[in-house]
Amino acid sequence: VTVQSNVQKILAVALPADEEKLLQPYLKIGMGLASLAEGKFHDAAISFLGVDSGMGSTYNDTASPNDVAVYGGLCALASMNRDELQRRVLENSNFRAYLELEPHIRRAVTFFVNGRYSACLSTLETYRNDYLLDIYLQRHISEIYHKIRSKSIIQYFIPFSCVTLDSLNAAFGGPGLSVEEELVDMIQ
Repeated sequence: VTVQSNVQKILAVALPADEEKLLQPYLKIGMGLASLAEGKFHDAAISFLGVDSGMGSTYNDTASPNDVAVYGGLCALASMNRDELQRRVLENSNFRAYLELEPHIRRAVTFFVNGRYSACLSTLETYRNDYLLDIYLQRHISEIYHKIRSKSIIQYFIPFSCVTLDSLNAAFGGPGLSVEEELVDMIQ
């Protein structure tokens, strides 16, 4: 809350354009990290997606350009629908520079937007351990992954009038695993 109020105070002050451009990445990253810490994934995604490209290593003490890509991509996947992901992430020319640093995030978002949910989840699962070591993400990674998985299952149902448990298990269960209990929890 303190970070957010201080960022708002800085934004309220009229700064010269060159100073504002210099501060913009730092303020957006600070707002994004504060929103992430509070579990406000949509707000965090908006902040990270708005960081000007070309920040270089100037802000590495807070978050690197790679971190901006990961935090922005994961928070967007957890909180945005397919249309928003397409428009705000994949078509965002500013954020594209960050996605090029973390191609697996771009792939995961692309898979989700294209309806290849199991490929999206599989891509993300490969990097789970890395994210559990991240100082900012580690507390939230289970919830973020759960939200992405739940959205994937819901999106999987949309084009069908009926879905069998076998097809659902094939798409999301993995070998010898069932999504029945998870589905019951989602319905409740």
